[in-house]
Amino acid sequence: MLQLQQLMHKTLIGVIGVIALSFGSVAMAELDALDGVAKPKGDKCSIPGEESEIRAHHFQYILHQRDKTMHQGVRTKDSSLKECINCHVPENTSVRFGDDKHFCSACHKQAGVTIDCFQCHADRPGQIPGIHKQAMAELETKLNAEVTATPGTEPSVTGAAQ
Repeated sequence: MLQLQQLMHKTLIGVIGVIALSFGSVAMAELDALDGVAKPKGDKCSIPGEESEIRAHHFQYILHQRDKTMHQGVRTKDSSLKECINCHVPENTSVRFGDDKHFCSACHKQAGVTIDCFQCHADRPGQIPGIHKQAMAELETKLNAEVTATPGTEPSVTGAAQ
C-alpha cells in the first residue's frame, strides 16, 4: 500500500511538473506584477543561480531535495522547504497558503498550478503542522516502548526537521 501511495505521489508531482513547465514561460513573465506579496528576507537564495532561473525551475530543486531527504536521509538547513518559507513568508503573519498575499499562493495561482506541499509542511515560519506533531507523538510512543523493553537506554528523537 505504501509503495502504491509513493507511486501515486510521484505521478502527481510529475504531472504538476509538466503543467508548470508548459505554463512557465508565460506565467513567469507576469510574476513581477504581483502586488502585496512580501519580498524575500535575504539578498540571495540558498539555491544557486539567477532569480529567473530559480523561479522557472524551483519545483525541480524542491523535488530533487525531497528525494534526497526522503530516500537518502540527507537533511540540510539551507535546502529545506522550511528555510524557503522562513525567507519568503514574513514571521508573525496571519497569511496562509491559499491567500493571495502568500508568497507561494500568489505565483502558483498566477501559473494555474495546484500544489499539496502544505498538507504536511508549514506555510508560515515557526509553525509545526499537525501531521508532524502526530508523527512525533507516535515516534515518541514507539521509542518509549523500546526503552521499556530495553532498560538502560535513552530515547532519542532525531530527524524531525520539516
